[in-house]
Amino acid sequence: MRANNLAQGRRDFRSVSILEVVVRIFQTFLLVLGLCFVQQSPALGIDGSVLEVPIKIHNGEAVKLNDLIGKKPIYLKFRASWCVPCREQMPHLENIYQDYGDALEIISVNIWINETEQALSATRGEFGLTVPIAIDKDGALVQAFDFTGTPYHILIDRHGDIVHKGRRADSELDRKIEMLAARQNADLPAIALAPAESETVNIASTPEGVSVLFFMATWCDWYLKDSRPLMSNACIQA
Repeated sequence: MRANNLAQGRRDFRSVSILEVVVRIFQTFLLVLGLCFVQQSPALGIDGSVLEVPIKIHNGEAVKLNDLIGKKPIYLKFRASWCVPCREQMPHLENIYQDYGDALEIISVNIWINETEQALSATRGEFGLTVPIAIDKDGALVQAFDFTGTPYHILIDRHGDIVHKGRRADSELDRKIEMLAARQNADLPAIALAPAESETVNIASTPEGVSVLFFMATWCDWYLKDSRPLMSNACIQA
């Protein structure tokens, strides 16, 4: 009788032990799965929908940020052909592409405001640009990245976290690009983009006639004097 009890106890012990092992293995699996999910989560501060927006390269190709994350760090340079500091930074952009184009996914994003295909091609030829150029015609990218004006630099690490945003092509930008290329991004803290603030304005026709909106900038006459002389003159006339 005692021997039977001992045998039964051993079977029960083995059953409990096996159950505990299975439970712990399952818990470990869930933990690892959770860590993988966190590491592969969408980029900090980026609207998840923009990760699926096709970025149309000037040569006809199209890429998505979601396809690039996890493969290479990403450098997005927002610019315009008429932007004075953008033009000053063109040699820097091309040099970065020549030096780090294999280690980083570098895309020059041309905003489509007062822009033409002819001006874009002329700028590419003038500065000998070989960096891939994307055209943000619908403004989806500028709206997603806390855009405040050109030039604008965004760095995204391999995990999809934004680690730099700014207007200057300076030593700080160069240092971070070098670190990302050398896979040293662990020392770069992630940056959260400021939430976009918007205000709805109700524009309605008055009983006397039609309302007219007039958009202008006090600097457009001198700022566009060389890059857009006709528009500069129009600003003066306005």
